[in-house]
Amino acid sequence: MINLMHEHVHHSQFGDGTVTNQTENVVEVEFGGEYGVRKFIYPSAFEKFLTLDDPKSHGEMDNELQRAEAAKQAEKQRRIDDMHQRAEEERQAALEKKRTAAKKRSTAKKA
Repeated sequence: MINLMHEHVHHSQFGDGTVTNQTENVVEVEFGGEYGVRKFIYPSAFEKFLTLDDPKSHGEMDNELQRAEAAKQAEKQRRIDDMHQRAEEERQAALEKKRTAAKKRSTAKKA
């Protein structure tokens, strides 16, 4: 997470503002006039809503957004892999149950 405190930003509706507070998931920006302080989800707000004025900070944010997207994609893939693994485990359990039932029937017929 990059430190955005006191960074100047631009929002298409609210105009120019300054970052006044930042947590791991939220960034607060103070805009002039009627808009006051607004909270945005960090870092996704910088994909669509907020633009950093400082080119260096802008570049760092681009890197941060790329890392966040990569982490999101990795988590998505992990969930897909987990889902496939559970499906395979359920399939194996169902096959084992069928085998056990077939063995019981086979043993019962012999007796």
